Amino acid sequence: METESKNSLLLSVLINLIVCLLISTSIPSLLVEPLMRNQSLTTGSRYTITVDALNSISDDGIDSVIAIGSSMTLKSLDGRCVGDNLGAGTNVYNLAHSASKPYTDMQHIPRIISSNPEIVMMEISPDILTSPSTLSSLEYIELRYKIDSIYQDNSDLGDWLELVPEEYQKWIAKNEFERLQFRQEYFPSAIDQYLKRILLNETLGIENGNFGWVPMQNDDEWIEYLQTPIFPNDKFGIEGFDDEKMKEYNESKLHVKPWPKPNSNGTLSHDALEYEINSLLNAEIEIIILTPPYHPEHLEYLEMNQWDGLNQTIERYSQLPGITVFDQTWDTNWDSDDFYDRNHLDDDGRLKYCNRITPIIEQILDRT
Repeated sequence: METESKNSLLLSVLINLIVCLLISTSIPSLLVEPLMRNQSLTTGSRYTITVDALNSISDDGIDSVIAIGSSMTLKSLDGRCVGDNLGAGTNVYNLAHSASKPYTDMQHIPRIISSNPEIVMMEISPDILTSPSTLSSLEYIELRYKIDSIYQDNSDLGDWLELVPEEYQKWIAKNEFERLQFRQEYFPSAIDQYLKRILLNETLGIENGNFGWVPMQNDDEWIEYLQTPIFPNDKFGIEGFDDEKMKEYNESKLHVKPWPKPNSNGTLSHDALEYEINSLLNAEIEIIILTPPYHPEHLEYLEMNQWDGLNQTIERYSQLPGITVFDQTWDTNWDSDDFYDRNHLDDDGRLKYCNRITPIIEQILDRT
């Protein structure tokens, strides 16, 4: 009898320990998750959405078109506008991220393929044909690898992992324990944020509906947001500049030589593009390569042959069956009034972009 009592006690203690362990590991997720989505803990709350977004796209039950790329694609593509032009039966999703590169986007290729889109639109621009080398680019890749892998599971660990240099592998969670560890890194900051809210009524979070805010997956705005992100108000861009500010912007940003000098091969981005393109084509998914528009006054300051690396990269991929190039970088029909700044479109530019890309998508859908 005494032995049975001891066994029962040990069993109760063991069960309590397991329950405490489960609670202790779930608390960080419960506290951290809402603050990750409203930018209280990270510089970009949008980086948290990709896995949930692709899961939603997988369940949408209609033809899907997915766009990936940097802020130039993010601020160019109004997916709802394109979807309305195409008519019922197709959703166009904008999953681009600020400063994103192929070597960060490649993490999502296995799940993109699993979501079974008809078309993937992929940005190739002078800005992204690089390998990370500066301190800011290394900080960015650490942020992206950690945040993206927090939300992933083992099904996301494809051949792209072999392309990640050894020194960056530590920033990728490869199992649930490592994902928990990365989440716990944000736990002290989350506690600090909650205390500031309670005691000081202060928050770093973005208010609902403002640029930088993202909805949760069960919010009414979720699907709409995946198609048309929240764009910055035009009044904060060139359109809203007074004469003095416009003069300063011209001298420092617009009427200067563009900084990128892209390589034609041999970068981590090129390795990632090879993986992305081959994987998508092998899955019989059509690809549209997007080259983004630049302010025409900015392009006047390009040096001769400065962007040959871009042209050679695009030319190489354009020869592959299943790839269509939507080249807007060298299109001369963009006006100054279409731009928020030197390399991002405003509301007028987005409408023009929408009307230009719709027939390209339509032609591909008609033949697939």
